[in-house]
Amino acid sequence: MRPLDGLAFVPLVRAARPYREAAEVLEMFGQPRTLLIEACCRAEEGSLGARLFGAIEVLLTLLGEPDSVDAAYAPPQRGR
Repeated sequence: MRPLDGLAFVPLVRAARPYREAAEVLEMFGQPRTLLIEACCRAEEGSLGARLFGAIEVLLTLLGEPDSVDAAYAPPQRGR
């Protein structure tokens, strides 16, 4: 087995077409001061680490280095 067998690389959010298309519109609003990022997925769609990496990448792309970050993890609800 090769070292990368079973791994799938997912492109970064900033490489996605909707994000690139929104870049011009976002620039019209000026530099954001506050940002809310929700990174949600099912377990088979990626790990918590992958979601965190993507969220940090978007944060750094839009704001640069933030003054502070508040983060929380909410496990999936079981049943209804």
